[in-house]
Amino acid sequence: MMCDSWRKMAEASASCSVLRAEDTCLKPTSVLTVRPVTLTPGSTSKEDLIWPFCLRIWQSVKRETVTTLSNRIRVVFEDDSVIVVDKPAGLLTMGTETERAKTVYATLRAYVNSKRPPEKIFIVHRLDREASGLLVFAKTNEAKEHLQDQFKNHSAGRVYAAIAEGRVLPDQFTIRSMLAENAAFRVYSTKNAAAGKPAVTHVRVLKRNARTSMLEVRLETGRKHQIRVHLAERGNPIAGDKVYGSRSNSLGRLGLHGTHLEFEHPRTKVRMQFDSPCPPNWR
Repeated sequence: MMCDSWRKMAEASASCSVLRAEDTCLKPTSVLTVRPVTLTPGSTSKEDLIWPFCLRIWQSVKRETVTTLSNRIRVVFEDDSVIVVDKPAGLLTMGTETERAKTVYATLRAYVNSKRPPEKIFIVHRLDREASGLLVFAKTNEAKEHLQDQFKNHSAGRVYAAIAEGRVLPDQFTIRSMLAENAAFRVYSTKNAAAGKPAVTHVRVLKRNARTSMLEVRLETGRKHQIRVHLAERGNPIAGDKVYGSRSNSLGRLGLHGTHLEFEHPRTKVRMQFDSPCPPNWR
């Protein structure tokens, strides 16, 4: 029998016919490693965009056990080569001069060191402290290099949910610029190719209201603060982002969450995909 969570999604999505899931019971601590649904060609309703993105309705579902570590870090996948985690907002990915203990890296290092035999952990990419969402770490140097190569050549996929200030227009667009960083560690766009690095951000509007817009953002490159800077410079800073000009904080945090991560497994070469639902109060 279909559980209430799936029934509610089915009822809400019935009008746009996007539900293609097996009968299952979806718990808040479940992790879904699955194939995304394909929307009906020509479908343009907002429900078609919002429901698959926020609630992640899939054609097939696989339940896995989730381990929750200290600092509210959830391990959503782990094997002998990689470990994928869901990072909460407010936690550094790796240490700084002023904070080395309360980080994702430090927590995972303690976790793998407690194993018998102990294992190692390597940083592959990062999320801003104020952002939340999916991160992959490597357990071997070979896996780290393989994964980092994918991020460098843009074959690794990353999608984010963002709450931006204002009514973002048009419905879909791409932002391209050269990003540089000043002495105060603030990132900005520059026309000086020698000073900046190319950055490409693809944006799709999912929903608008009087004050904010909910966006799906896909990174083609992964520069520091890329999404935050690109949206702020067009007059739509991310909600809660005081550094780049936000005047509101209705979410009580930065409105940026890594919802989707995909990469080729460094050992098996299988394409892996992971999804993390956006926070409930964003939908």
